[in-house]
Amino acid sequence: MKIDHVRAHALALPQRITYKMSVATYSQLRTVVVEVETDEGHLGVGQASITAPAYSPYGETLEGAVHAINEVLGPAILGLDPLAIEMAHASMQRAMQGNPSAKTAIDLALHDIAGNALGVPVYSLLGGPLRTEIPLLASIGFFPTEEMVDLAVEAATQGYQVLKIRVGVELNTDEANLAALRKRLGDEFSISIDFKQALSEVHGRPDQAIGYIRRLERYGIDTVEQPVAGWDFENMARICEAIDTPIIADESIWTLQDAQRAIRMGAGDIIKIKIMKTCGLLGAKKMAALCEAAGVPLIIGHGIAGAIQNAAEAHLAAALPNWKAPGEMNGFLKLERDAAAPLDFDNGALRLSGAPGLGVSFIRSEVEALAVA
Repeated sequence: MKIDHVRAHALALPQRITYKMSVATYSQLRTVVVEVETDEGHLGVGQASITAPAYSPYGETLEGAVHAINEVLGPAILGLDPLAIEMAHASMQRAMQGNPSAKTAIDLALHDIAGNALGVPVYSLLGGPLRTEIPLLASIGFFPTEEMVDLAVEAATQGYQVLKIRVGVELNTDEANLAALRKRLGDEFSISIDFKQALSEVHGRPDQAIGYIRRLERYGIDTVEQPVAGWDFENMARICEAIDTPIIADESIWTLQDAQRAIRMGAGDIIKIKIMKTCGLLGAKKMAALCEAAGVPLIIGHGIAGAIQNAAEAHLAAALPNWKAPGEMNGFLKLERDAAAPLDFDNGALRLSGAPGLGVSFIRSEVEALAVA
């Protein structure tokens, strides 16, 4: 069996609501979708989000990712065995440095082919399953306080047990939001906060992070995500040392070397894996093993993603012993339309069916309708 066709599509997927964060706002998901076919008729599909410029050190664009796949990375893997995923990555790396989203989309399509060809779900290829029901958190962007609280209450009625809100625009607003949430949800409901680097990228005052976070800790938060710039490992380590609440490293973590450095420096109590940063499941599995060896828990998922990418993240979470629930592979729930049917979600949890490959229902007509390049 050999790879004989690789094709990338650039899609703009409309979201149900605009998702506002500290340094970016999403009204649509710009995503690359890849089809990989073999000479024996097996088809695999992959997908990867294109990260907003403020969050991406690689400067990857949707048009650039499509060009990279169709003109460079795809040709580099033609003729290879699709089950030889390590070899495919080596070939892509020789052909082109960087471009993690483009490589992720191909990686997921190869895992999808492997599972379909062998008749097993992708989590079986990753060593699982340890679980097939994946609890998700509800993530809410910036809204006026009353609207945010109403959305949080709605999420609780849908079975979510953990809420994550965005913070970092202004301290008094953050405190007012958390106070209102606690009043409506009670003291026992799990609430986490995500700065998205705001204390560096919005305020330019990473030196204020410890005092800022301590003010918010009074509201009983579970975790604090990426308070300062992704490159600022020194301040991340200083915050981890001073703050009792676990600190999640997200934008700091793209490569295996990033994870190794964060662990060595104590620049994150928890490592977050988004597979469009690790060049796919192969790199994510290696990063997870690194964290396991160091005794560092990890979380998985991307709230700005489609069903194919979120399915792959769920398969990864199903197979990892050091995965910390809940998952954030909830981006598909924010979309009006997608390249695949919505995943099986009910009562705050995503359920994997055990179908071969990624187990997604690819919708070619939507790919054609939503294509932008």
